Amino acid sequence: MKAHTPARNISQLWLTLVPILTVAFGLGVGYISYKIYLPVWLLNVVLMLAAMWRLGVFSYRQQNEEQQRVIIGAVLCILPTLLTSMFFGLGAPPYESAAAWVASATEQRVRYYFLLGAGLLMTFGFVVLCKQLRIAGEDFYSSLALMAMAI
Repeated sequence: MKAHTPARNISQLWLTLVPILTVAFGLGVGYISYKIYLPVWLLNVVLMLAAMWRLGVFSYRQQNEEQQRVIIGAVLCILPTLLTSMFFGLGAPPYESAAAWVASATEQRVRYYFLLGAGLLMTFGFVVLCKQLRIAGEDFYSSLALMAMAI
């Protein structure tokens, strides 16, 4: 078992807080210029990739096949958050008028593609984790992963 170093704890904390902060800022701040949210999002992407690297992706080759699959499943479940964290700058979709929707058509397409990609990545992650849990004899948690995929 790996010791919990401060860098590891910070990495875990960051990956835990990103979804919460995304929702809070996305609903609280609303739409802001792409000149602001894109650099912030790119910084977040770098921080999330560094956190995933710190938490174990770097040791992928040193693990056995079962542990490698768990790492793959975990990464596939974290990547959707990486994509959807851009939404803090997009805010909610502009439902109030068709003109606002048309004016932000490119951003709405990006939102759609990111949501589609996030859904696919999350499903793939749950499939991998479901399989690994079943192999480990964790039928209850495997069933939970299967239900998450179905939802």
